[in-house]
Amino acid sequence: MNDLEVKEFLAETKSEFRDFKLSEMVVDSKNKITLKTPKKGFFSFLHKGWGLIDDLNEMGGILTGSTALSFYRFNGEPLLGRTPQDWDYLLDRETFLKFCGKNNISNFKYSTGRIMILKLEIINMGSDGYGGDDRFLFKHEIDIVAQDGDKTPYIEVGKYKVATLESIIQGKLDLIELSPDTKHIKDCNLIISKLHSHKR
Repeated sequence: MNDLEVKEFLAETKSEFRDFKLSEMVVDSKNKITLKTPKKGFFSFLHKGWGLIDDLNEMGGILTGSTALSFYRFNGEPLLGRTPQDWDYLLDRETFLKFCGKNNISNFKYSTGRIMILKLEIINMGSDGYGGDDRFLFKHEIDIVAQDGDKTPYIEVGKYKVATLESIIQGKLDLIELSPDTKHIKDCNLIISKLHSHKR
């Protein structure tokens, strides 16, 4: 996408989401957005990272991004049409540093201003699925962003604090504006098409 195409995409996409009035659908009786924790198997890619996820949840981390999006249903149908490949969490700076200290993590870095970013690469062992001896390594990430300021709004679902749908979508639009990533563009298009196709 060139700059003009990105600008047009963002304008059209924001207009579509405004028309749907997502916040009203959480309580609307006809077209309803609900949240449901996906089955554990949906997150089977994580394996070795569960201890870190438990720590992040206990320390008040807010789940956002595609994994948070996988919690959302529109009239019973999932809004995300793919299995997410990573976990994105938001923390304040103090909690972020406590998390790193508890888990002996020192490879975080600073971004703009006082934003701190940590990417944890989780390496798991898989198999070919046919009972053979062939085994392979596959990687997934837990991405954590620490920043003080206004707290991202969230909804509690079991042990998770899941960012609101509006804030997840806005985060994806912000990322597209910075760098037009195909994954985020496809996610936005898919959400819009599912809202249209399952609307009553």
